Amino acid sequence: MILPLTGAVVGTLGGGAWALNRVALATLRPPSRPVERTPTDLGLQHEDVEFASGELTLRGWWIQPVGPARDALAVLTHGWTANAGMMLPLAAALAEAGHPVLAFDVRAHGRSDPTPVCTVRHYRDDVAAAVRHAGERHPGRPTVLVGHSMGAAAAALVAADGHPVQGLALLACPADVLEVTRGWMRDKGLPGQFLIPLLVPFWRLQTGEPGLRLRPESRLGDVGVPTVIVQGGQDRRVPPEHAERLARILDLPVLRIEDADHMGLLERPPVHQAVVGLLADVTRAAL
Repeated sequence: MILPLTGAVVGTLGGGAWALNRVALATLRPPSRPVERTPTDLGLQHEDVEFASGELTLRGWWIQPVGPARDALAVLTHGWTANAGMMLPLAAALAEAGHPVLAFDVRAHGRSDPTPVCTVRHYRDDVAAAVRHAGERHPGRPTVLVGHSMGAAAAALVAADGHPVQGLALLACPADVLEVTRGWMRDKGLPGQFLIPLLVPFWRLQTGEPGLRLRPESRLGDVGVPTVIVQGGQDRRVPPEHAERLARILDLPVLRIEDADHMGLLERPPVHQAVVGLLADVTRAAL
């Protein structure tokens, strides 16, 4: 009697684990969204580019500055389910100010190679690969990381890991990616408070690293470069409290655009001006 019962329990647990793993993997697979806007659409001079991140090929654009190039360059990283095309309004402002810009698609996004899953760790690895590529392309130039949403979380991790970057701009950056995921589930009518603890062990199998190493709020204190934090007041995806928590760590103000939502933040001139100002400061510091 004991052996059949034990087998039934093991089978039930195994089936539950299999189902949870399927759900976990599904949440790590971003839906495909085509690149609808290119530098040509904005009249920007550019070059298509490819570079490696591990065994994958990432694709993007080197956007040429308008007029004489200033020292600092920018590496732009989009958010989850987005692509480099959504960063182009900001890229245009930076190019107009004289800065070279690398805007690229993270794996499983845009024109870059597809993968079964994409976690914040994969995002971080791709941003680090972009920094290496930028350094090879423009040796000696200071590099400023500019990230939006998940791209901002990854940029913060890359800076905290000590990669050669001289500035950091965090736009709608999650303090904790799991908290944002819980809120996303709640908005979809799913019991995020219940599901997240069940899914975390399966997500951890995909990241392969302790959660604290991938949590911007836990790592931002390791960042030692000039940083700006920007937040939309109407952001429902990454609520404004995340920016406030990050700002307290670095004792910085938050540039809050009260009427901007999550994606609309990327279109706002005050945001562009803040990032251009950061690159100008980094350029002056390098002289």
